[in-house]
This record gives sequence, C-alpha cells and structure tokens, in this order.
Amino acid sequence: MPSSPTFHSLYDRNVDLLCRADKPIDQCQVRIPGPSSEVFDVRSLPSGVKPIGDGSRGECGIRLSTITSDRFGKFICIVRIGGEQHEAAIEVRQNVPPRPTELKISKTTALVDGGIRANQMLKARCTSRLGSPVSNLTWYLDGKPIDESLLKPAHITSEMQNEKNLQTVQQEVNVYVTPEQNGMVLECVVNHPAFRTEQRASFPLNVKFAPEEIPHIHIDELPTSGSATVNITIRANPQPITRWTVNERLIKEGESMDIYQAYIPRLTSANGEYTVLLKNNDCAKERATLYTLEATNVLGTQTYIIKAVRVDDAGTEVIRNDDYDDSNGSTFWLISVWTFFCSVMATQTTEMYIKMKRIAVFAMVFSAFLGCNHAVQVITEPSGQVTVAEGQQNVNLLCLVEEPVDFCIVKVPGAPAPFAASDKLPAPVEGIKFYGLGWSKGSCGITIETIKPTHDGPFECTVSVKGQTYKGQIDISVSVAPEPPKIELASNVDSRNGEFEFGKKVTMKCVSRNGWPGAKLSWYLDGVKLTDDVGAEFSETSNRRTTVQQIYRRAIAVEDNRKQVTCRAEHPAYPGGFMETSLPIKLKKVYTNDKQEPQKEDLTELIKPRTPQLIVSSEVAQRDGAFKAGSNLVVQCVSKDGNPPAGFLWFLNDQLIYEGLSAPFISRNIRGNTVQQTLTYRLKPADDGKMLICKARHPEGSEETRLKISTYN
Repeated sequence: MPSSPTFHSLYDRNVDLLCRADKPIDQCQVRIPGPSSEVFDVRSLPSGVKPIGDGSRGECGIRLSTITSDRFGKFICIVRIGGEQHEAAIEVRQNVPPRPTELKISKTTALVDGGIRANQMLKARCTSRLGSPVSNLTWYLDGKPIDESLLKPAHITSEMQNEKNLQTVQQEVNVYVTPEQNGMVLECVVNHPAFRTEQRASFPLNVKFAPEEIPHIHIDELPTSGSATVNITIRANPQPITRWTVNERLIKEGESMDIYQAYIPRLTSANGEYTVLLKNNDCAKERATLYTLEATNVLGTQTYIIKAVRVDDAGTEVIRNDDYDDSNGSTFWLISVWTFFCSVMATQTTEMYIKMKRIAVFAMVFSAFLGCNHAVQVITEPSGQVTVAEGQQNVNLLCLVEEPVDFCIVKVPGAPAPFAASDKLPAPVEGIKFYGLGWSKGSCGITIETIKPTHDGPFECTVSVKGQTYKGQIDISVSVAPEPPKIELASNVDSRNGEFEFGKKVTMKCVSRNGWPGAKLSWYLDGVKLTDDVGAEFSETSNRRTTVQQIYRRAIAVEDNRKQVTCRAEHPAYPGGFMETSLPIKLKKVYTNDKQEPQKEDLTELIKPRTPQLIVSSEVAQRDGAFKAGSNLVVQCVSKDGNPPAGFLWFLNDQLIYEGLSAPFISRNIRGNTVQQTLTYRLKPADDGKMLICKARHPEGSEETRLKISTYN
C-alpha cells in the first residue's frame, strides 16, 4: 500500500510504503527508494526511515519521514513466509506539475467579425502537457458540467524527460453554438496533485448572429399629449445599426426628424440584448399606431413591426368589433391586378345601370373610388429591401395594413404572373406558400422555401382596403459570392524570389471582385488583426456587382520573417462566411553568392499621365448628390499612364489634407504607371460648399481634379 505507482511531492512528510500478505511473515527486509541498492532489515533502518506493520498480520513496510529528491524510485519488500521468499514493489514517483493548460478551437470554425458564427458545431480541444501523474480534465459551459455525450475520450501519451515519465492528456468537446450561448464561457478545468488549486482555461463564447426575429410586437397606444418613448428590446451580435419608419418618415439611429428622435441601441446584457428607443416629442401632433424598426449587422437584417393597441385597466388588448369575413379570398386564383379591377368595375356598373344612365353610372363608380381614398400605409417586413443568399431556406415577405383587406395580389420575381396570396388557397407557384395572419388581420405575405437566382428583384403586394388599392414593395437582393480575394503587390515593391528586404516598406492591395453585396475586408499577420496603415475599403458597384479593394502598407521587420500577411473577405454567400488569401514573408539574404537575375530595364521616357480622376466609393451614402454630415466620405484619386508615377497632394479648399490617406498603390503596364490613393474624410456641416482637390504632381506638369462637397443633415 498504496498501489504502484504512487506519486508524491518533494518534502511530503510521513509517507507510508507497506506490503501485505495473507499469512504471517517470518522475516521482513526492504530496499529503500534511492541511489543505493542495499537491502535493510526493518529492525536496522537508516536515519529518517522507520518500520511499520505487524509481521504476525502479514505486514512489512516503512515510513519515510520526509520525501527528498533521492527518495524517488522503487521500494521493494522482501519477505519470508514458511521458508519461502517473496517480493513486491511500489514505485515512488515525483509529482511534476503540467505546463499551463491550452484551450484551442478548431481551425475549421467559421469566424466572423472577431467572433464565432452562430449555429455551427464548435470543436474545442483542452491539453495538459507533460505532467506526472496525468492530469484530470473536466469541462464546463456557463459554470455547469458539460454532458459527457459531447466529449470525446481523453487521449493520453507518455514521453521520458530528465529520466521522468511525463504524460500529456488531450480531450475534445463538440458543442453546437447558438445565439442563446452568446456571452457564456467554455471552461476546461485541470486538477493535478501538484496544484494547490485547480487550473482553469477559459474561452468566452462571442457568438455572432443576425438580429433575431420577434414575430408580433404590441405596445400600449401613446398618450394624447406630451411625449412618449417606444421601447423595444432586440438581440443581435455584433451591435446592429437601426432605423425607424413612422408614417413614411425614415429616422436613422442617433438622428431626429420632425417630432421623432431615434436613439443608438444600448447594450443591456452580455448575451447581446439591446434596448432600442424612439421618442415622440409631441403626441398631441401625432400618435402613430404602426412602427417599423429595421436592425442590420454584418450577418443580416431583421424588420420588426410594432403595433400600438388600446388596452384595458388589466393590461388586456381591447379587440375591435370588426364584422369582417375574408372567405371571399377563395374567389381569386391566378388573376392579374388589372383583370381584377376590370371585373369589379363591370359588376358595379351593371348593377347601377338599372337606375341610372350609362354616363352617370361611370361618374358614380369613379367618384366612389375617389371617395374612399384615405391614408392607409402598407408596412413591409422586411422594410424596403432584404439581402438573401442563394439556397437560403424559408424567407418570409409580409405586407401589413391597419385594417382588414378585401384582397391581396402579389408579384414575385421569377413567378410567371401575379397571384392572390391567401391562407384560403394554395399558392400556384411551386416553392411558395402563404405567410401571415390572414386578410381579416390586414396581413398578407408569402414564404419562399428556397431562394434561387431568379428571385432577385422587386416583390410587390397590392392590397385593397374598402375598395381602394395600395401597394408595398420589398427589393430582394440575392447575394452572390465574390471571387476569392487576391493580394496584389505594388509594382515598385522589390519581391524577387518572393523575398523582401528588411526595413523596406511593402505596399499591397487586397481585391474582392464581383460580389453582391460587397465583401468586408480585414488584414491579419499570423492571426493578429492589423489596424495601422490600413486604408479605407473602397467599393465600385455596377449591375448589382461590387468590387472592394483595400490598401495596406508594412515596413518589413526581422520578426516578420516566415510569417504570413492574410487578407480575409467576409461575405454571407461564402461557405463558412469568409475566404482568405495569404502572402508569406521571407527576408532576403543580405550576403549571398547566388547569381542575381537581371532586372528588366524600367521605362525611362518621361510620359505625362492623364488628368487624375476622383471616384466616390459606392458605399458612401448620398442624397441627390449630397453627402450626409457626420459620415465618412471615402474617395479615391487615380492617375493613369504616367512615367514616372505621379504623386498626390490633397486639399480641402486651400487647406492641405494629410490625415486619412492610404499609401499610394502603383501598378505598371506597357502604357506607364497607374497610381491609386484612398482618402477617408469625416464630413462636417461646415464643409458644405467646399472643394475637395486631388493634385497629381509630375515632372511633365501638374494637374488637378475637383469634387464640390454638398452636405445634408
């Protein structure tokens, strides 16, 4: 006793090593752990060692007063029973604390915006290396033990170091991460005899997800006077950008319009809950009953329909007594809007012709259409536009009005003709079904079961309320995966044999071409995100295809050798949400006997470049050619076909601009050099009417191009 091997730390006191037999022992001898192989009778032991056990009960052993470094090894007891000799051994090993615990996630994990994309299997591995004895691993999620069915068996390996048998243990866990687990902590707890307290390795779950759906939101109707605030709680990660629509007013977060003031979402919990507020500063002027809140982040857009209803003293909604039946929905089938109107007018005209002349009938029908004209707002969900990916499942498109509808006709991109969208009828187009609460609730919409490229375009709904028709529209953008990103080196960068010279600045450009919408670019060095000397993203859009480019410049350092610069393009249509391309950095040898390849002779003739161009990024918000004050103006100056390449100076009126500029990127062809430089400038209301100037300087003469800035609030 104890069982072999037994583990102890240096200076452990009163360590017992005992052998037992099922018969009385006539003689007990021991070989003590340590460098000596001498055999001792238990009646004559060295200092620091005492005998223990009772031979009459079959016991033979010793007690080590203190474990010293020379007491690790094999303890052997040699006993004689009935004239026969027997041996047993206990190996005494030293406790060796393992190295710090490692907790890593699989490289196949889909990452986005610095976190883990929701709704995927997260594979994590915990490793405790080179300990003796082997460590014990326990997994926790949010402080609770993880179900053993999610754990793979622990894998243990051994190796000898400094004459010690050290063991490494690894274990994997597979956890399906959902938005509900955002903010939780995945922990691997390591217990080891050499630890006074357990060792913990933690991985906070920063789960990224689009704003979550809330099907129906009802609030108490606003008071008749004073101010009131609409308070909605939504969940998203990263933080969404929000905007409200109230009676055809569009109010963006942090802005005011008329009597309304929209606040920037405020994070209220670590799991991604945000409070979104809209304040009505004058309820006496207007009390809206329908509000649309649109929340967007890098992973998607969600539209929330908020309905203000009357409640009684108990807080229960007061239901309107609407004697309405939408059973007439069964009379419509694959009918165009125009055909429907014609049939209604013909029916009404025939009935009225009995009492009136033909011309009077037409006049009355016409006046009836005019007489029922009152303000009915068609709310669409999502609001205005939605971006979806090819193959995406169950996309809902909904139109809402405050009153029951007589009928609803929808036009779907890719469908052969408009048709009635009713819960009373199956949709005549394969892969489309009705969605909503029914015409009696002022609701009509469709669910597209699987998005196809043909669904790109406007979805339209035409609803009839008391004989008057109203329209709503949602622009469907089917996202298209861009080409894989590419890193291009500036032509003035010396990179022969893929090597770079220490201390030299290397200018490179990442390009993501022909995606919809455009990809989001970011730069990394061996997994560490880069922010210094990274220019703004510049986008050019044509025919619903966007090319995005971003310039990065780096001074090559010694520690950069054998590292990789990576450009990541994030896009919802990519498998896993992103694609990467990398440029390996290899330092050029300063002294070498290798024969250098002859360099091509540079063009020496002076060639004046074309007049420079100023191009505004397609992602910059504009309204009638004006830019929003407080937003970033991203603009690129381009000089083509010059030799040597032109250099740029930027001015706002006569004030030199020296901040917000990317490194110039030079590319060469047979006609000369093209130079690109991107400026990011934060617009102020005072910039209205000023002139942005890009001046291209060249030995053959300088030229400039101008952009007049107009701003709006």
